[in-house]
Amino acid sequence: MSVNLRALVPRSIACTVTGLDRYGKPVSYNLANDFHARVFQHEIDHLDGKFFIDLVTRKDTFTEFAEWEKYWKK
Repeated sequence: MSVNLRALVPRSIACTVTGLDRYGKPVSYNLANDFHARVFQHEIDHLDGKFFIDLVTRKDTFTEFAEWEKYWKK
C-alpha cells in the first residue's frame, strides 16, 4: 500500500554526520549543501525510528502529492 501524503518537515541546511566506515574506522562528513543535508537527516531519521508525521511542525501542510506540487514545492 502506498500513501501519497506530503508535508513540510523542518531541516537544517547543513549538518555534520559522524560514524564508522565498514572497517570500523571513524568518518565524518560536513554537508553544507541543503539537498545532501536534508537527505542525510531524512535517512538518519529512518535509522532512529522517527516518522515524518512526528516531525511535521505545520499540520496545515499535509496534502496529497498533486496539491504538494502545486502549492508547496519550491
